[in-house]
Amino acid sequence: MAEHKANHIRWGVILTYVSLAINILVSILYTPLMLKALGQSGHGLYSTVSSTMSWLSLLGLGIGSSYIRYFAKYKVKNDDDSLASLNGLFIIIFSIIGAISLVCGLFIANNLGIIFSDGLTVSEYDTARVLAIIVTIDLSISFPASVFKSIIMSNEKFIQLKAAALFQNVCTPLITLPLILNGHGSIAIVTVTTAVDFAAHVFNMIYCFKVIRARFRFKGFERGIMKGIFGFSVFIAINMIIQQFATGLDKTIISRFLGTAAASVYAIGASLYTYFSAFSSAVSSVFAPRIHKITAKFEDDKARLKELLTEQFIKLGRIQFLIQSLMLTGIIFFGRQFIHLWAERNGSDYGNSYYI
Repeated sequence: MAEHKANHIRWGVILTYVSLAINILVSILYTPLMLKALGQSGHGLYSTVSSTMSWLSLLGLGIGSSYIRYFAKYKVKNDDDSLASLNGLFIIIFSIIGAISLVCGLFIANNLGIIFSDGLTVSEYDTARVLAIIVTIDLSISFPASVFKSIIMSNEKFIQLKAAALFQNVCTPLITLPLILNGHGSIAIVTVTTAVDFAAHVFNMIYCFKVIRARFRFKGFERGIMKGIFGFSVFIAINMIIQQFATGLDKTIISRFLGTAAASVYAIGASLYTYFSAFSSAVSSVFAPRIHKITAKFEDDKARLKELLTEQFIKLGRIQFLIQSLMLTGIIFFGRQFIHLWAERNGSDYGNSYYI
């Protein structure tokens, strides 16, 4: 059993990096074609609207991260009824959050002038409104769907989880590329993305019911569990807010005061940072369920708990440091030439993307 789980973790890490590598490779090939099809302003508009609507993800308040904690607690005790109640509770919470995000997103989509003022043209406002509505629908569905993803992750079924992510990374550009080359624009991109995301959500849901045989019970919740969930999630929520300010507010401000073309230059530089960060979080996400289980199992033996957690974090940190050091030196020494070959083939100037 232990060897089986170790294999799942090992293959989970491998598939995560395979998925990331494919995602980056596809992006390298796909982005120049998208820039050519959409133009600098069109690409900037697409990036800005996606970034602006991503603020709605803060409605999750990091609550999803607490699922793994309680799952580990009940799993150690073999308390199946509490697990079923936990699943039901999280479906209720995230369905409510999804409904709130839908209402907020539709309000924002119909009042984009408050955000962008004179930064967009009349035609750009019309396109931005449609983009915002579609992105809102995708995000509102993703909230309750994330519960099934958490169940799969908590059961350490990383192969299936990463296979679904790989499907999303490959299918989205393969389907959208012919559409944008035929002049369908950014609306086609977000429509296909929403459809592919929905297919992945359905796969996760079916896997939970058919393979994991997850149960859902909408009663019998542990006393004080809501307080525990929010108490555990508050610092994660603060971190999410800080990250959103760092990575989500910038494109909105640039579009408002400098226009969508400048936002496109910024987005190209920011995409390299996104890839850089993803290689770090890819490893930590796979190790998270194991760390929660160790904490639940040895919470009464602080010395042993400290020893095991230290061992896990050293192992995790070593892997992250080696991978990201390699990426960082590559970006420093070859980033300028890469951006020139990658993004400037269409005649637009993306030189400042390197400094970003």
